Amino acid sequence: MSASLWDSCLSRLETELSELQLNTWIRPLQAYQTDARLCIMAPNRFVLDMVQNNYYPRIQELVASLSDFDELEVELVIGTGAEPTLSPSAASLAQDSPAAAINSSSTHIAVETPHSLGFAPAHSQVASTVTGHDSRLNPLFTFDSLIEGKSNQLGRAAAMQIGSNPGNAYNPFLIYGGSGLGKTHLMQSIGHSIMAQQPDAKVLYLNSERYVAEMVSAIQHSKMNEFKRFYRNLDALLIDDIQFFAGKEQSQEEFFHTFNA
Repeated sequence: MSASLWDSCLSRLETELSELQLNTWIRPLQAYQTDARLCIMAPNRFVLDMVQNNYYPRIQELVASLSDFDELEVELVIGTGAEPTLSPSAASLAQDSPAAAINSSSTHIAVETPHSLGFAPAHSQVASTVTGHDSRLNPLFTFDSLIEGKSNQLGRAAAMQIGSNPGNAYNPFLIYGGSGLGKTHLMQSIGHSIMAQQPDAKVLYLNSERYVAEMVSAIQHSKMNEFKRFYRNLDALLIDDIQFFAGKEQSQEEFFHTFNA
């Protein structure tokens, strides 16, 4: 019965929303119904927040109009099975989602996965904080210069929240998408936004291949303690081409410890 009600809601939403909205926010949802409640489960906190802020009122309207019950409570929670998980700490990332977030350490980490644009221009200017720390950011890649479209409007909104509330909103933040959609631009815009609000913040942008190369060099020269101290003292770490970590267990482990430090 729950599947039938939710399927009916989904059919109505399919006539009202774009394919991007449906695939990103609505179709990942699952429904579980008792006599007095329809529990709609989101796979992670990021999806839950977006659905609650943008689609929840309409879903409630549809449930009220399509349900055989006079009063059916509609609850939105995090969960992936027949029994929902109420704790927001269980947030996780679906592999095909464009972005996701988990709040954890004070360091904010934004990463990109396949189809990224690669290294920042080798001879471009780079931005630095007032402390003299080289952020390696391209000064042209800011929110003001980012052209907003259907392909990036959700990612841009989430990225701007991160820039306004680093270390808390969507941490870590994963950007996924096709080539040429401005993922590198979006990620570096976060760094510029953080530095604009906190001039003494230690922000660093680099390609994952460079991160691995620096770690290998640190191992070869017995400087792993310095390497760990440098990366774990950053306020925001922005890593491009995160898929380069695949198959590199030591790099993955060190990156994990950096995030959880």
